[in-house]
Amino acid sequence: MKKTLELQFDGTWVLSHRDDAELPVSALRTKLSALGFECGEGTFTELSVTFDGAAMSAAEAEQRIRDAFNALYPEEPSALTIAEDEEDADEEEANEEEADENEALRKALEARRQELLRRLRASFGPDDDEEEFEDDENDEDDEEGGSADVASAAATLEKIGSLVGAKEFKALAREIADIAPEIVRTGTQEVFLGQCYLFSIGDGCGLTTYLTLLARLIGETGLCKMGGVQEEKLGHGDDDDAFRDARRALWSGSRGRVGLVCIDISERMGRTDSLAFKDFLRTVEKHSESAIVVFRVPFVEKDVLARIRDSIGDLLNVRTVSFPPFGQEEIRRFARSEMERYHFSLTKSAWDCFSERITEEKSDGRFYGINTVKKVVKELVYQKELQNARRGTQDTVIGGRDAKKLCAREQPAGVTGEEMLSRLVGSESVKQQIAEIVAQIELALQNGGERPC
Repeated sequence: MKKTLELQFDGTWVLSHRDDAELPVSALRTKLSALGFECGEGTFTELSVTFDGAAMSAAEAEQRIRDAFNALYPEEPSALTIAEDEEDADEEEANEEEADENEALRKALEARRQELLRRLRASFGPDDDEEEFEDDENDEDDEEGGSADVASAAATLEKIGSLVGAKEFKALAREIADIAPEIVRTGTQEVFLGQCYLFSIGDGCGLTTYLTLLARLIGETGLCKMGGVQEEKLGHGDDDDAFRDARRALWSGSRGRVGLVCIDISERMGRTDSLAFKDFLRTVEKHSESAIVVFRVPFVEKDVLARIRDSIGDLLNVRTVSFPPFGQEEIRRFARSEMERYHFSLTKSAWDCFSERITEEKSDGRFYGINTVKKVVKELVYQKELQNARRGTQDTVIGGRDAKKLCAREQPAGVTGEEMLSRLVGSESVKQQIAEIVAQIELALQNGGERPC
């Protein structure tokens, strides 16, 4: 794990070296880079130095930095102050807690894996061979269930457990893993396949990823032979065209396999009691053994979700799963994992800039969950790699100066509040309410009355 030390040079002392061939920050950066440290761009009096925390401790790193500084300026050791990045200290504490949680989770998953293995062996018999469960399009005797791949199921369950947020989805995954051996043992796959799901999740919050992991887990636990994942959207009207694509998806599964079909009903949230929608639910019910259906709506309040669930529940067994939007800490955790995937890291000041950028994206209606976080991370990495290419460096630490280029931008001059409001995405109801308030104020002013607010 990479750690960062913040170096602070005495300002008066730096000025005393202004006539040197190389300023102290530049001279020390060159020496530390030769020792294997990664140095940020820095200022005249500040420098961020990153090192591999697994290879050396913070104390060892600090001593090596001081030795390098003393070799350059042997008479002035007090001019340099070194402090561990507060972000690193907080992160190290959080990582220790997370490591403990992960270890507990790993033990629980291993225990569950062993239990799954024991029960599945008892269900299928000790002589079952993987070839027995290979897909064969010419086999007329496909069994209702699929083959259980316990190791893969445990790996998928662990991957789901490592996701940021998604508490209810993780609970659903554990529930499926727990019940799978019993369903397989009793041959009651019909009971499991008779359940559909209602996901409440915002745009850009990872719906496709969750669907893929759900389908993978169901297949690997042997509940059925899973086909592909399809996503469709119901139209607004009640005519056949509004339901055509969704019905086609229910019919499109390959023989002997169960497809996972996600149907976005966002445009029909207020009309789930219509006769046309009820008729569509009957179609879903008829295909329960060939398609697992996930209905999708945006993230909404619990009472709204309950009303939609009750409406679908008139004809189908439905399980609701909510995916609350990421909080600031969850956004940062996700961004950090993305940065690590590209082998880059951010200093504390860079994280501050990142937070400003995310706040800006939210404030003007351009925030689309993890998709926006991924976009900002890629922009940061791209700009840093461009800088490295032009300077001939290989710096993987993104500092505050690097990140400031992507911080909050000023609104263009001359843009009115109304024009700024019109650019917001997904705030139609707010715009309408503001327009009504403005109209009331204008009317009150014309009539000489009191303002309504």
